[in-house]
Amino acid sequence: MKVFVGFGYNQRDAWIKELIFPLIEIFDGEILSGEDIYGDVLTVGVKNRIDECDALLGFFTPRDEKQNGKFTTHDWVRDEYGYANGKEKKPFLLLSKKLTGTRV
Repeated sequence: MKVFVGFGYNQRDAWIKELIFPLIEIFDGEILSGEDIYGDVLTVGVKNRIDECDALLGFFTPRDEKQNGKFTTHDWVRDEYGYANGKEKKPFLLLSKKLTGTRV
């Protein structure tokens, strides 16, 4: 099974590659992501990778802290999730409790 993993490509989310990727691989999953082609908007390359996959695992993790102490998440991960959902790619979402006002 091919699984697209959407997450923030930063040090705070490094645990996803360290812990989640090996877990997917243990179950013979093939991992795809947009890490090498990410940008401000959902690119054709990322959409093509999602199209190749059977499922999407999206991590809505904290990005920018707001005045109330809560966080926003990564726009492109939200967009990847929305695209996969529209393509019926079995999207799964893990949402941090630190987020506020996040719409899916």
